[in-house]
Amino acid sequence: MTATPQEKELQEITQHFLKKKLFVMLRHPFKNENAQAYFLDHLKWMIDLEKQGIIFGSGPFVDSKATAGKPGSPAGGMTILRAASLEAAVDIVQTDPYVVHEIVTFEMKEWLVMEGGFNLRVSFSQGSYVID
Repeated sequence: MTATPQEKELQEITQHFLKKKLFVMLRHPFKNENAQAYFLDHLKWMIDLEKQGIIFGSGPFVDSKATAGKPGSPAGGMTILRAASLEAAVDIVQTDPYVVHEIVTFEMKEWLVMEGGFNLRVSFSQGSYVID
């Protein structure tokens, strides 16, 4: 079966897409009144996973009712993880102190990164960097 011109164009456009599989944890506040007590443990857990190369990016959602980075923010948050499978990603986040102590519930979604990019500028003499 011969591909149509449209199918050929689609194949040409998408052939270099990244196709990198990552996993997205969407955090939903559950017991905000306990958030402050476990915030330091939660941050240490995040930083440890970051150092291991497991966390691609993470942070709170911000809305008109929430303060950025405030423990137990009613806006919730998101963490993007590198893992071998959806099950492995779930196993990882089940060790988050916020999950263990039921501060948050979560959804885990498999995400296929196709398009996008970022810019990185490093100034050696100034010891600075900018990520766009």
